[in-house]
Amino acid sequence: MADQRGHHGGTRGRRSAADHDEHEEHVNHEAWVIPYADLLTLLMAMFIALFAMSTLDSQKFRDVAESFRRELGGGSNSVLSLGGDEGGPLVGGLSVLDGAGPAPVRTDLDVVRGLGVVPDDVGIIPPDVASAADPDAPRFEVIPTVDQVEGDALTDIEQVIQSRIAGTGLAGALEFRREARGLVVTIVTDQVLFAEAQATIEPDGLRVLDVVLDALIDVPNMVMIEGHTDSRPIVSGRYPSNWELSTARATSVLRYFIDHGFPAERLSASGYADTRPLAAGSTAEAMARNRRVEVVVLTGAASASVAEP
Repeated sequence: MADQRGHHGGTRGRRSAADHDEHEEHVNHEAWVIPYADLLTLLMAMFIALFAMSTLDSQKFRDVAESFRRELGGGSNSVLSLGGDEGGPLVGGLSVLDGAGPAPVRTDLDVVRGLGVVPDDVGIIPPDVASAADPDAPRFEVIPTVDQVEGDALTDIEQVIQSRIAGTGLAGALEFRREARGLVVTIVTDQVLFAEAQATIEPDGLRVLDVVLDALIDVPNMVMIEGHTDSRPIVSGRYPSNWELSTARATSVLRYFIDHGFPAERLSASGYADTRPLAAGSTAEAMARNRRVEVVVLTGAASASVAEP
């Protein structure tokens, strides 16, 4: 009996071990598929929501934000907002997406306003973004760049000079061009500003200078006055060469500006003789164009560079 019980006991022991091995062999190793599929589903839903929000619509955005708020159980601090007083990431409030997305690109408003041509309360709502019919539309402050502001200021100066010189009958005495350093106002010298080989300002030249002076006297930019001659050697006992003549002409204009109230610290004068011609060749027309005085209104950056000691 003992042997029989032992025999049966041994059989049961072996059967239990076999059952255990069989149980280990049938472990489900694909259980990870279910959470993985759930994750993919959530990702797909998220990208669909982002795609639906790619075309900015005020009401659609608010509906999606409200849906997020309800599902996440958020309170008032989790509201996504395009603007207004309720907060949100676009106005600096708290939310589940606070800080998401790129920061808005803005120019240095202090530099722009420092030019004195942009009011302190500048803030433009683009007509294609917001309108009176949709007061809840997103609002973005559009700040012009420094180059745009300076370009507009120089354009205004040019237009003022052109309109005023037209009343004198001497509009043909002035030419305008833009360079990287600023606005260049060219004044022809022949029978207008100076007599031949002279640096004394003629009466018509005084009328031209008055127009230019009045347009620039209240502008904060630095102004450079440059004298130029043609390539013919000068025949004069007073001026040994075109260098002295071009410098004397530039200095005469500078002295006239200062004597009539233009701030001396914003002025400089130089002569270039015939080294910077506007027209090539030796024709009478080319020579006449190269004999000139140029008043250069510098940009803000160029003005700062010149003003440095």
